[in-house]
Amino acid sequence: MLDVGDGACTIIRAPHDGRDTVTVVDCGSDSISADEACDRLLDALDGRPESIDTIVVTHFDVDHYLGFLRLAERMRARGQRFDALRLISPRPPDTERRFAAAYLTMAMTVTGFRSLDLAIALEKVTRKGQFQYTPLVRGSSFLAGARDYTVLWPLPMLPMRVTQQVGNAVRGFEELAEALADGGNTALRDNFEAARQGGWLQPRHDAIQSPAASLPSAVDWDASSEELDDDHGNALHIGRLNIPDEYQEEFRHVWNAFRRANNNMSMVFEDAEPGRLIVFGDAGPPVLSWLATTNLNPAHYELMLAPHHGTQHLPPSLRVTADLCVAQNGGKRGHLWERHRGTHDNHGRCVSSSSGTHHLLL
Repeated sequence: MLDVGDGACTIIRAPHDGRDTVTVVDCGSDSISADEACDRLLDALDGRPESIDTIVVTHFDVDHYLGFLRLAERMRARGQRFDALRLISPRPPDTERRFAAAYLTMAMTVTGFRSLDLAIALEKVTRKGQFQYTPLVRGSSFLAGARDYTVLWPLPMLPMRVTQQVGNAVRGFEELAEALADGGNTALRDNFEAARQGGWLQPRHDAIQSPAASLPSAVDWDASSEELDDDHGNALHIGRLNIPDEYQEEFRHVWNAFRRANNNMSMVFEDAEPGRLIVFGDAGPPVLSWLATTNLNPAHYELMLAPHHGTQHLPPSLRVTADLCVAQNGGKRGHLWERHRGTHDNHGRCVSSSSGTHHLLL
């Protein structure tokens, strides 16, 4: 579990067929640059990114995937290739395709990157015909190296509370897009149509149109810049977006609504061998409460990657403990760690990745 500040990056090595297989779960940060997160991943891999067999992105926020995009860019520049690579991610529920297109549009406007750029970039640095992209939902399983993993979330159909959260985000987006279009700024509306027609995270090479200079423009995700934070410490550099002053607060409100809803579509998965590993991504209270009603509860693991960088209150009904529980946070989110520790009846250790890289032999 690498220290990438306020982000996530975990490397799983497992011997299989006479060699070590490598799975990387998430790579990104919003308190250090994506380049630095990529550097730390490369250092941990002894400069051999081609050793990665599987990449798992728990959800498409830049602090979980942008380091992989930088990795692909570097490999392409250096002529490096994966012999074979599988990309695993959550699959948005069938009923939420409108949310997916709207979130894709908002994310591209804010960060300059579409989530599907990752699949395209990784495919370009994998030997022809050897790249596989697999979005998964609850009930699915996947093989990574010598290990089998079972997906616990998201559901094919979201529960009511999350559906309402998703619906509110989409309505806010549509109202903002129409208000901007009425003032002559059609970027959000036009890019939404491009995203909707293109589907969600399908490897396609036709791009959403980048906003013109007079329209909302993408910005660099640079933690050193002047920033406004949402309630989880996520930076939105709204001053760099060419949004009319009267819509800036609404834009930030809509973006934060999408991030919260998107967090609740994080992929939660566990090792198929009971008691070894569970990964919560950025799952929030609605997801954690739902998981408390399943056969997951109660459970004890050797390793747990805490929900949302260890900043979430755990519901009393979710009795999950671990020998080692890692909260992946840094200087921006570290003060929120007590939310997790104060509600986590953990009989082992609960540590922060800010104390350095953690190694665990399972």
